[in-house]
Amino acid sequence: MPTQPYNLTTERNITLGAGYVYFDPEDGSEALTGELYIGDSSGFSFTMSSEKTEIDSSDTPTAETLISIVKKVTRASQMSVRNISDQNLAFFIGGSTATVTQTNTPVTDEVIGAVQQGRYYQLGASTSNPTGVRNVSSVTVEPSGGGTALVVDTDYKLDAAGGRIYIIPGGGIADDDEIQVDYTPASNTRTRVTSGSSPRKGALRFVSDNTAGDNREFYFPRVELSPNGDAALKDRDNPAELPFDISVLTRTGYEQVYIDGQAA
Repeated sequence: MPTQPYNLTTERNITLGAGYVYFDPEDGSEALTGELYIGDSSGFSFTMSSEKTEIDSSDTPTAETLISIVKKVTRASQMSVRNISDQNLAFFIGGSTATVTQTNTPVTDEVIGAVQQGRYYQLGASTSNPTGVRNVSSVTVEPSGGGTALVVDTDYKLDAAGGRIYIIPGGGIADDDEIQVDYTPASNTRTRVTSGSSPRKGALRFVSDNTAGDNREFYFPRVELSPNGDAALKDRDNPAELPFDISVLTRTGYEQVYIDGQAA
C-alpha cells in the first residue's frame, strides 16, 4: 500500500470557481482609461496552447523523438457575459456608445414615397439618424403635395412612441402613393450602440471569489476582445449571453499574465 503524503490539504486544493471580470479599454493612443466591471458572466476560462518543432532520430529502425522545441506559446481566454449593457454590446460588435439628443422642432411635409399597404414607415429616418425619431405628437398625414388630411385608424395607424406609421390595407392610401407627414418630436435622449470595424483592446482583470479553493487575481495587461458566437435576442428558456474570445497580447514592458495570491 503506498504511503500517503503528510499534507493532504495542500495536495487537494480543489477549486469551484467564481469571480468578477473587469475590462480596462484603451483609447486611441493605447492608454488605459479605467476598469469597467463587466457584470454577471456565466463563464470565464483561460487556455494555453503551444506549437512545437520535434526532431526525430533517423538512424534507428523506429524513429524516436530526439528533441522537442517549443516555438510558439499562445495564451487566450473565453467568457460569456450575461449583463447585456450598452457598453458590453459595444464591445461585442466592436463599436461604441453615444447619446442621441432629440429636439422638439416641428417637422413639416416630410415625404415618404411609394408606400405599400400593410407596411410600417419610420418618421425622421435619415443618414445622420438612421433609426428615426421617438415620441411624436401633432401628427398629420396628407397626400404628397397637400390635400385632404388622411384619417388615423382608417387610412393609417400611428405608433406615437416609436415614431412609426402603418398603412392600413383597404384604406385611403393606395400602393405606391406618396404621402407627406407633419409632426412634432418630443425633446428627449436615448442611448445608441453603433458597430465598428475593430475589436476592442485593453487590460483584463479577473478577481476570483471561489465557492471552494484559494482565491487568486489574474491580470492580463493587454488583450483583444472578439465576439465568438450567437447573442440570442429571443429565447424564453435561457438568459441572453454575449460570448467572447479573448486573445492575450503583449503590452510593452509587461509579461502577458500575472497571477497574484491573496495578500498576507
